[in-house]
Amino acid sequence: MEKYRWKSQYSILPSLPCPRCKGTVSLDKNSLSVREPQYSHSARNREDWHYYDVDQRFICFLVCDQRFCGEIVAVSGVVGHDVEIVDGEDGPETEYPSFYYPKSMVPAPRPFVVSQKLSDKCKEDLHNAFRLIWADTAACANRLRSFVEHLLDQLGVTRKVPKTRSTLDDRIKLFGQQNPDHLEILQALREVGNAGSHGGRSAFEDIVECFVLAEWLIKTLIEREIDEITAIARKLSQKHGRRVVDKKEQK
Repeated sequence: MEKYRWKSQYSILPSLPCPRCKGTVSLDKNSLSVREPQYSHSARNREDWHYYDVDQRFICFLVCDQRFCGEIVAVSGVVGHDVEIVDGEDGPETEYPSFYYPKSMVPAPRPFVVSQKLSDKCKEDLHNAFRLIWADTAACANRLRSFVEHLLDQLGVTRKVPKTRSTLDDRIKLFGQQNPDHLEILQALREVGNAGSHGGRSAFEDIVECFVLAEWLIKTLIEREIDEITAIARKLSQKHGRRVVDKKEQK
């Protein structure tokens, strides 16, 4: 997952992974449209008006760079403004850069490719989380928590842990007894999910980090990439490693 692509605001709308193929969707510059409601425009006449008070919306399309695909992602959101003092030819000058805050992308770009080895429920959780990245970070965090529940189901971790309340925390600890390297990662996803469910808010940056963790869990627990790498290493060692020479061969 390329974290730098995923932000809550952009000065220039980004290129993102295509939701349909392995290509990239990028801004169709001719599609970008920014509109300002009349109430916001009329407010400019007030004496206490400031450029921060501007209230604008935007829409645009991101188009896949693969001709055979040509997927189109519809994007909508709000426009924010900042005030910057820059050095001009005649001294300090004031600039008002715009920032785009996406609130919806349909169909949703994927931070990473969802493994076909995942259960249907895990896939559904992730696809729902992808759709909620910009729309509702708290709900997105909740979907990632649900993904942990269903991932443990797929890994055969019982939902009834002896001598406990059988919460998700209990299930993670049970799994962690044999898999300590994954314990803290699973707990982090659970805790961020709890914060989103009960607190109603989740930092966008935390959600991005959670997707990094989810992708790693899939690679190590479902795709078992380490097993493939170990098998390659073992094969090469057997092929090129030092061979014990039989005494009869020495004669």
